[in-house]
Amino acid sequence: MTHVLLINPPWGKQKGSIWYKVASCLPSLGLGYIAATLEQNNIQVEILDCQAITYSLDEILSKIESFQPEYIGFTATTVLIQNVLEISESIKLRWPEKKIVLGGVHPTIATEEVLTNPFVDIVVRGEGEFTFLDVVKNKPMKEVLGISYKSNGNIRHNLDRPLIEDIN
Repeated sequence: MTHVLLINPPWGKQKGSIWYKVASCLPSLGLGYIAATLEQNNIQVEILDCQAITYSLDEILSKIESFQPEYIGFTATTVLIQNVLEISESIKLRWPEKKIVLGGVHPTIATEEVLTNPFVDIVVRGEGEFTFLDVVKNKPMKEVLGISYKSNGNIRHNLDRPLIEDIN
């Protein structure tokens, strides 16, 4: 059975930063939707909400060690992208075979910038439920709508996935 870990990254900003006093008070609804879609397709998934519970980097790595996911997905806004990239680096240095997938606002609008990072494998652009499912089900990358990815040192952009018509 495939294992997927979805991470809502920590804020982790230093005092003195404007963002130190601003933090999310809501869980990531997008990660919840993705998790539900994966579970409905018999994929074992866990969400690590680093905004609800403060996890150190070592604790995040320990969770990965115990769960052993093949795919690790992050949601990222511009404010959080640096934290995501730092965590991704630690994961890839320890487990280079794990696939790091980023989604959310920042990766969607700054896809090229995100994929130039050597520790990111795939960007899910736009709505992620069925796009991420296709990735996890190992559909050939060139056939997955709504992703950008690395292939032979080049960044490839697939066609956008149409929006979900009936969100119910």
